[in-house]
Amino acid sequence: MEKIKKYKHIIIILVLIVFVVLYYQFNQSEIKKGTVDLATISDTADDTEKEVSNNPYIKQIRIALNGYLDGTNTGLEEDALYARDVDMKCGLNNFSKTYYQSKFVVLSAMDNEFGGIWAYIVFVDNPSTVFIVWVDGVSGDQRLRTFCEKPITSKEEADSVKEIIKNSTYTY
Repeated sequence: MEKIKKYKHIIIILVLIVFVVLYYQFNQSEIKKGTVDLATISDTADDTEKEVSNNPYIKQIRIALNGYLDGTNTGLEEDALYARDVDMKCGLNNFSKTYYQSKFVVLSAMDNEFGGIWAYIVFVDNPSTVFIVWVDGVSGDQRLRTFCEKPITSKEEADSVKEIIKNSTYTY
């Protein structure tokens, strides 16, 4: 116990440094800044559409959206409700619930270096905006942690998204 007291300040400083580094990396990631080119996103996915559809993280997105709609907030972190970044519009509370009532299509999904997955989704009834979603957690206890918009900024992106929706077998 005496050794812990002796090194308490060093341990606190090291923990703070780790958190600062992780926070900086998270905020600087390409996905967080929404700079991925949506016109090529479907070509970057390694998984097939069926494999993605069976992924528990993807299924968790619908569970979380339903929890948000019914007011229980089942399956989501409280942080997912609110804006958390000045560079992007984020938070479930910042968008119309009519988005979440619509089925969505997964444009792409990839591992997140902090755990879980990043998924780019678009709602079938309103395909003008793509959303970036982070779902994390252990099997059976996944949580939607981040929900941000990635506006479609070009005709090529819009056409690519419409084509993916049209050809998609799986909606959630």
